[in-house]
Formats: sequence, structure tokens, C-alpha cells
Amino acid sequence: MRKPWYSNHPTEVNRLGRTRRSPPLQPPGQVQNLTDVKQGADWISLTWDAPGDGGKPATYVIQYSVKHNSDWAIADTTPDTKVTLAGQPKGKTLEYRVFAGNKAGDGLPGNVVEVVVSIVGHDR
Repeated sequence: MRKPWYSNHPTEVNRLGRTRRSPPLQPPGQVQNLTDVKQGADWISLTWDAPGDGGKPATYVIQYSVKHNSDWAIADTTPDTKVTLAGQPKGKTLEYRVFAGNKAGDGLPGNVVEVVVSIVGHDR
């Protein structure tokens, strides 16, 4: 005899009968493969891969820090796995990192990329 579909899953009983309960929301896992793909006079484009585990990301938070400084500031947020940041400080060595978040919380930051935004106005 087959077991009912709900015998191995968390269930709840509502006015319509027995139903599957949604699994609890989990924070996203760690962002992977952060890369500096392009930069110009005062801007930088970054891309990364979504976490392979944990809950679904609702947003990504991009942070930066001046190298050898332990303070991280938010550069931007986006729902996408890429961003172009304008108005970046020129001639300083900056470190960037990204973490994913949702209603359940934040994942761990991924790898750090180090960038020196050019003082001269050329694009690469």
C-alpha cells in the first residue's frame, strides 16, 4: 500500500484539508567568483555568480574598503549578478566584496577583488 503524499513532508491542516507546508526561508549562501570586468576614469563594473546553496537571494550588497582598512561601506545594492559603480575614488587601492541577502538574513561575503581606479580618463 502506498503512503499518502503528505506522510513524509511537513504538513498543516487548514479549512480545505491537509496541505504541504512551505519550507522555512533560509539566508542565501556565499557569493562566488567576484570579478572586475571593466573600469574607466571613475567607474568599475563587477560581476559574480549567485550562491550555490542556501535560500534564494533577493538582493546583493556590494561593499568597498580602502586597502588595509577594516571598515567596509556599501557601494550599491542590486537584484542582479552584475553592477557598474560610478564615482569611485581615483588613484586608491580599493577592495570590493559582495554578499547576498533575503528576508531570512545575509549570506557570507564572497571573495575580495582589489582594484585601483585609474587617475587618467581611459577605459579598459
